This record gives sequence, structure tokens and C-alpha cells, in this order.
Amino acid sequence: MSAFTLAPATTLKSPNPVSRILKPLAQISLVMATFLAVKALFSFTMFAGQISVVCMVIAATIMLRFDGKTWSDMGLRWAPSRRALVKGAGLVAATLVISIAAAVAIETLILALFDIPDTGRAPDLSSPAIYLLVLATVWTSNAFGEEMINRGFLMNRFATMFGGGSSAWILAAFAQAFLFGLCHYGYGLMGIIATGVIGLVYGLMYLFAKRSLWPLIIAHGINNTIGMTMLFLGQNSAA
Repeated sequence: MSAFTLAPATTLKSPNPVSRILKPLAQISLVMATFLAVKALFSFTMFAGQISVVCMVIAATIMLRFDGKTWSDMGLRWAPSRRALVKGAGLVAATLVISIAAAVAIETLILALFDIPDTGRAPDLSSPAIYLLVLATVWTSNAFGEEMINRGFLMNRFATMFGGGSSAWILAAFAQAFLFGLCHYGYGLMGIIATGVIGLVYGLMYLFAKRSLWPLIIAHGINNTIGMTMLFLGQNSAA
């Protein structure tokens, strides 16, 4: 049996192909519009992205409620057992290693072939207080929020649009990764590409994890914590 069909599908059941496509498309559009509007509204703060993700989660939660579903249906479910914890730890490690290796490989290849300027803006973490505040957002809006939205809500909506079969889930992994990369436009073109590749790896791991979000949430949090800590240490050593 394929690894992509081990868990029951959580996609929406629509009466005809037109509504099957239009309804999730409208939901995806509304969530992305929320992101753009809120981020523009709070552009004066370095936490505009995190605030927008929180608003996206709120909007998605409301839509799930109208569909008679919860975040548990999207993968935010917990089955505590020794076997599950061991398997989960393996999935976290695999997600971290594969996503980082893939992003570095793609970046190295692109930079070797094209002259792309670095237009990304790194956050100012020279203050320990700001660093700790950023870490708090890493484990809330970033780890939980972004995984709930991208691999949970958006990927399930895309899978519904594409028909709900195994190939639909693969296409959905690519589609959500594309949007995930675009949402990181503040890090420049290379940032968009790198996060898009990471998003694709996370999307595929979501399928291998039987559509459980927990390994991805933990891997996301660890990955961002490492990145922010390295940035914090680098900025303070240069000061």
C-alpha cells in the first residue's frame, strides 16, 4: 500500500466537481488575502508576519467549523505511546535533515548558475530581550501556526481541489509549498526558493507521517530556533 493512502482522507465532500473546486479555492483565497491584508496593516512592526499567521489560523478555524471539522481532522491529533514517540522522533530528525540539505543544495546550485543579489532582510536580534521574544513566536505562530495553515489547512484544501487521490496529495504538497515560499518574500528571492523547498519537504513528510502535524511542528520549531540563535550570536559577536 502506498504511504500516501495510509490515513483516511480529510478533504471536503462536495456534491459536484464545480463546487469541489470552487469552495476550497475560495477558502484558500480568503486565507491568503487575510495574510496580505494583515501583514500590510502591521508592516510597521517586525512581527507583522507572525500577527498575520495568527489571523490566518483564526480565519481557517472559522471555515473549518462551518465545514463541521476541527484541527484534529487536519492532523493536530495526539496518540501518546512509546512507539508513536519513537516514530515521531525519527520523523522530526528526517524532516530536519532532508529539508535543510535540500534547501542548501538548491541554493548552492542556483547561486552557481545565476547571479542573484541578496535582497533579504534579517531581523535585528542584537537585543537579548528581542531574541527571546522572537523565540516565543518561533514556537507559536511559526511552528504551530505555519504548519496548521500550510500543511494542515491549505494542503487539505488543495487535495480536495485536485480530486483527493494519491496524485492529488502530491500536487497539493507542491501547491502549498509554492504559497509557503511566496509568503516569505521578505527574505528575498533566495529566501522564497529556500522556504519553498523546505515547504515541499514538510508537505511530503506530512503524508509519510499519516497526515500528522506534530513531527512537522517540532521540526519547524527546532529549525527556526537554530536559525534565530545563530543569527543572534552572529549579530552580537560582530557588535
